[in-house]
Amino acid sequence: VLNFLNFLEDKGYITREKGEARGIKILPLGYKILNKDQLVPIVGETAAGPFLETLEDTSFTWISLPGQVLKDEQINQSKEDLFVVKVNGDSMLNIGIEDGDMLLVKKDKEFKSGDIVVARTNNGTTVKRFIADGGKRYLKPENPNYENIIIIPGEVFFDGKVILNLSKIKV
Repeated sequence: VLNFLNFLEDKGYITREKGEARGIKILPLGYKILNKDQLVPIVGETAAGPFLETLEDTSFTWISLPGQVLKDEQINQSKEDLFVVKVNGDSMLNIGIEDGDMLLVKKDKEFKSGDIVVARTNNGTTVKRFIADGGKRYLKPENPNYENIIIIPGEVFFDGKVILNLSKIKV
């Protein structure tokens, strides 16, 4: 069994967390091989405007990603955790993220200027464009009715990078 699990992990179909019960996770490529839709948690709502309650404070359900979504190379190769948030607000309207949209987010540790991120503070979460301009770092809304949010180190954290607006996918 261990040889089989090692083979699946080497091929990129699964990942295992050592020392963790039920620590086997099927990766996007594994779902593709199984010809099954990938399940991703909807972890709650996030603001597209002022910060909204934190994602951790909400219970979540699961959504299946249509098979065609897995064709996206960024998702297909992702070994990071994916999650879905529902948008509440209109601060990202000018790039097509509307109130009620469902966003697929990849947990990440590295962010570059221009990434659309889910940012978190003690006040909650929001979706904005991360901008790093020289020594200045801020969250930029994509609606002129909103102002930039200056990033104060130690007070703003990124939960992940938005990689797809699921509401714009035609199934």
